Amino acid sequence: MTIGDKIKELRKENNWSQDDLAEKINSEKSHISKYETGKLIPSPAIILKLAEVFNVSSDYLLTDKQVKTPFKHKYDESFLAKLEEIEEISQEDKNALLTFLDAIIAKNKLEKIYKSPKAKDIFKKD
Repeated sequence: MTIGDKIKELRKENNWSQDDLAEKINSEKSHISKYETGKLIPSPAIILKLAEVFNVSSDYLLTDKQVKTPFKHKYDESFLAKLEEIEEISQEDKNALLTFLDAIIAKNKLEKIYKSPKAKDIFKKD
């Protein structure tokens, strides 16, 4: 089942028109129609909004998962707004941003490792 099929199915389960869904996710009816027919792929920000209004996980929308795990909103609204803005930047800038994010994530993982009890034994000075 495609993401478009899932959007259409979930919309109908909720007895919503395409206009209703568009309003709920701050989009346009024409976009909902294109999502459902596979003519347009929703952006990451729209996928998160869809998951929230349908109360399913984004994994359910994006994968072949059959279990509709409830949506867990774990993102700050300011990050969601930035995701929408990121859709407008060049691919070169997107690649640079991803590289920067990867570096920050790696730094945080290394800090956690270094602060762990096992690391203290490994790095202790004799």
